[in-house]
Amino acid sequence: METGIRGLLPILPAVLLAILMGLGLNACAFGSRQKVRALQAECRARLADHRIDPIRGKVALQMDQIEPSMLILPAAPDATEKAALQAFAMIRQECNKDYLAAAESIDPQNAYRLRATLARYEMVYAKLYDGEISFGNANQLLEQAAIEATGDYDQSVLEDLRDAQARRDAAALRAGATSIRPTYADCAWVEGSMRCTR
Repeated sequence: METGIRGLLPILPAVLLAILMGLGLNACAFGSRQKVRALQAECRARLADHRIDPIRGKVALQMDQIEPSMLILPAAPDATEKAALQAFAMIRQECNKDYLAAAESIDPQNAYRLRATLARYEMVYAKLYDGEISFGNANQLLEQAAIEATGDYDQSVLEDLRDAQARRDAAALRAGATSIRPTYADCAWVEGSMRCTR
């Protein structure tokens, strides 16, 4: 099931397209897609910044980059990783500003959905920076927010995510890990709020 879950993970431009285009594709759709793809290329180039190297592979820089092993990372960021998270925040801010401007120009009435999704992402990154959640918890929350943003979320997806997490936890313990997630046992979005249990 892990590959199926990973296949649901959109990158932000795909979320933007899904939100803005919905089912009503029109003559402007091709130009809009090109605009979003250009923004995607610009943001990928910005993500090549060496200052964020300490967090590569630890937290999702883009939603299509979440690997199963990233969901069980038990550590919270250290000082070097916090500096990288700050650099990443500046890059994210520029990319988000561009994506929101595109959303406003393509479909102003539905841009609020993208704004809400980006706000969720920012909440997760802030909690991670503050050390309130681990890298693994952050990736779980980012993954769930991305799934919900595309409208593909339902209770069965959450159950699949939890089943996959349980399998990864068991595999990590068999491989000799002494602790899986010391910060929180489980994190999820519940009725628009982030909930973590110990």
